[in-house]
Amino acid sequence: MTVPKLTAGYEVTGRWNKKKYAVISQLGKGGTARVYLALDKVSGNNVALKISENFSSLNREYNIMRLLSANKFSPQVYEIDDCKIMGKFYNYIAMEYIQGTTLKMLINQPIEPKTALSIIKFIAIALGILHKNGYIYCDLKPENIIYDKRKSRIVLIDFGGAVKKGSCVVEYTPVFDRSSWGIGTRRADESYDIFALSMLLMILLKGELYNPSKQEFYKIIKESDVLKMEPIKKGLLMKYSNIWEFYRDIKSMKNTGLNKEYDKILNSILVIAISIFLGIIIAAYKIIGF
Repeated sequence: MTVPKLTAGYEVTGRWNKKKYAVISQLGKGGTARVYLALDKVSGNNVALKISENFSSLNREYNIMRLLSANKFSPQVYEIDDCKIMGKFYNYIAMEYIQGTTLKMLINQPIEPKTALSIIKFIAIALGILHKNGYIYCDLKPENIIYDKRKSRIVLIDFGGAVKKGSCVVEYTPVFDRSSWGIGTRRADESYDIFALSMLLMILLKGELYNPSKQEFYKIIKESDVLKMEPIKKGLLMKYSNIWEFYRDIKSMKNTGLNKEYDKILNSILVIAISIFLGIIIAAYKIIGF
């Protein structure tokens, strides 16, 4: 990590746009970047400020987020610029700060099937838009999916791992990486994201995380048979040629074979909000031919 850790109150000034941001706290960090909660000194609003030394990766992420934020699938991006910190230039993206609950916070017991399927359908649509525009998300995981309570929507965050179709996968999480399970390559194609989404659905329904270094893949396939979730099995075995085939199968599911207990994690407000938002998105994309 070469991006310096900034303390509360540190002021970041854009080199070209001259925007000023006051750091409040660090939200997260990765291999080449840190993300801060910061105050926009002009608007008075809180923003998420991602600072990185890798301009090409940050610029790609900025363009992808502009594509998805127009459809409310990702945080809104405000600007990309560079700044000088401790005598060295870095690049940054200023974006909407999302307050909400990540899926990672919810995985400690099974989620009610109807809710899990609604979440997966939404993510499938977002991934479909990415794929249509030539990108593969690659690093799909629960902590990159947030329920925005203020706007009653689900958003994807952290597009640093997204790459062009056919490229090598550069960022991944083992449990959602087919290569870690020994059944595929780390070449970015639609089936790579479908595998990850199928594994995510399995985890939501079971309420537990898997580990490719401790568990055998064929046992997970057997568990999907027990759940009577054919799309999971087909997705994990890479039987889908595109995300829309997976989406249609998920959408057509009526019964899952699981106990229909009410979800103790996500309340009815969340279920209704997801359903309404999905209905609006699906209607819009039917109009434009998806």
